[in-house]
Amino acid sequence: MALDGFYKVDFSASLPGAGGIVTLEGGKIRGGDANFLYSGSYSEEGGGAVSATVRVKAMHAGALSVFGTHGGAFELKLRGQETQTGFTLSGAGPGGQSFRASGNRVADLNF
Repeated sequence: MALDGFYKVDFSASLPGAGGIVTLEGGKIRGGDANFLYSGSYSEEGGGAVSATVRVKAMHAGALSVFGTHGGAFELKLRGQETQTGFTLSGAGPGGQSFRASGNRVADLNF
């Protein structure tokens, strides 16, 4: 798939300035940051449209999410577009809070 690769991802929600690293490969998403693990799936829908479902799980009870929640797990349903350098996705998080993710490709899978 065209999006397969490693990405630096920046998140914005109620707490700005968070981010992590994800890999996209064959419709699967895997990644994480210092506090959370990410796992899910994505599809390229033509015309540059992208949709994704991402499960997010805290690695410890005190982990603070971009939504201001502590610990636990939640799921994000996202839609967006491919860009020249990666992708932008948006959707809603826990409690319906707005969420946006911008991914910038940093490497091919087989670098």
